[in-house]
Order: sequence, then structure tokens, then C-alpha cells
Amino acid sequence: MRVTPLRITMLLLSGTLAVGAGFYGWANGQTNDNLEINDSFSALDYDEIHTFSVGKHRVAIETQSFSITDGDNGPANVIVSTGETDALLDSVFDNDLFADVRPAYVSWQDIDNDRSLDLLLWIPNLDGKLYASEYISSGDGRLHTLSVPMQRPYPEPETVWPKIVW
Repeated sequence: MRVTPLRITMLLLSGTLAVGAGFYGWANGQTNDNLEINDSFSALDYDEIHTFSVGKHRVAIETQSFSITDGDNGPANVIVSTGETDALLDSVFDNDLFADVRPAYVSWQDIDNDRSLDLLLWIPNLDGKLYASEYISSGDGRLHTLSVPMQRPYPEPETVWPKIVW
């Protein structure tokens, strides 16, 4: 294959378009572990490391839910790594035919009123509710504690059983 100025120009142009498309997706709140920033609430998968861009900072959240003694439900750990520090949060999980309660959930919200979205961490409790008492600031990329924790009910489980409509 002969390299011509036209082919070089086409290669450079296609590379520029690919980088531009990636930047467009990032600037519009997309990516972050296949989680769109515009999504209001999302569950984190079991036993995985999830990475997020919070402001200009990279954050990793690891969920650990394997339990030999308790089977498909029991205690879990959520490890938040912000680059400077690691924090271990206690959690629970329930993964059976009737419930799918993940060890952690996240949502995006401007908590510290700096006009940038912060990553809010939701941890389940055995009372049927999720509690958010920590968030990662988009300003400094660190884990902070909310002065007043938030709560919400468990999300509806996605079930393998069909819903019967009468």
C-alpha cells in the first residue's frame, strides 16, 4: 500500500473525529463504568471494582459480598479509594429469587453546592432502606460525611419471574 498525503490526511481526520466523539461523551456526562452521570440512581455489581471520574479525580469503589457461611445474603464491604485514602464501609447484600439488594448504590447530585455533581454513596440496611451518609466531592475528590444522612426505600428487584397482569 502506497502512503499518499490524502491517506495521511484521512487517517488524521478519522483519529481526530474519534477523540472528539470520546470527549463529547465525557463532557456530556457519559462513561464512568458504563454509568451515565445523568442517571439518577444505579446499583453497583457484586464483587467488582467500579471506577468513576468525579470532577477531575479518579475514584474506585470495590464491592465485596462473598459469604460462605450465609449463602446468598449477609454482610458486605464497600471499599472507597480516592487516591489519598481508602475507606471501608460496612454493608449488607441479599441476592436470591425474591430480592436483589446490592452492597452499594450510587447517584449523582450537587451536595456541596459548587455547581458540579458529586458521587453520593447509598448503603443498604436490614430495615428495607438505603442510607446515604457519605459522598465524594467533585471539588477535592475526597470522601466526606453528610451532616444529615439521606434515606430511600430499596429499589424494586429485577426478577426472573414474569409479572402476571389480570
